[in-house]
Amino acid sequence: MKATGMIRRVDELGRVVIPKEIRRTMRIAEGEPLEIYTEGDGLILKKYSAVLNLGAKVEPYVRTLHHHTGLAVWVVDTHRVVAATGPHTEGVGGLPLSTAVEEWCAMRKPRMGELSSIVESTPCPYPQVSLYPLLIEGDLYGAVLLGGEEITASAHSLLQVTATLLCYRLQGV
Repeated sequence: MKATGMIRRVDELGRVVIPKEIRRTMRIAEGEPLEIYTEGDGLILKKYSAVLNLGAKVEPYVRTLHHHTGLAVWVVDTHRVVAATGPHTEGVGGLPLSTAVEEWCAMRKPRMGELSSIVESTPCPYPQVSLYPLLIEGDLYGAVLLGGEEITASAHSLLQVTATLLCYRLQGV
């Protein structure tokens, strides 16, 4: 844990303002959920990720989509890679997303095209990338991405089905 030297008071409603500089550097957006932990006499705030909390339950979806498409498959929350399999995916779990992927996700609609990078500071190894957002009642939870030489219409359909099933899983259906 790193001290910031910043002190904030709790208001009468129990609220504490997180300074703008910390929100910016930690990429905490307005309305973003945070988990609260206690440790001794301290509080720890962590970004909450419902997709990350699915843990190993995401793996069968990723492996199945890769098996049927032959393409690289990535499942991401709004800030980092949660799971990936296929070419050029070794060691990417937990890495921060590139601004380009975050912007595609923020559009909240399926996208296909070229990306300069998927993870921060690493060139995208795929000529084509297709993204399908994980949306539940208008809230963005992340996305499923395919990457490869050519993404067919059937691969894109399987991407949509996989994203839909993951959304059901996130809702506990």
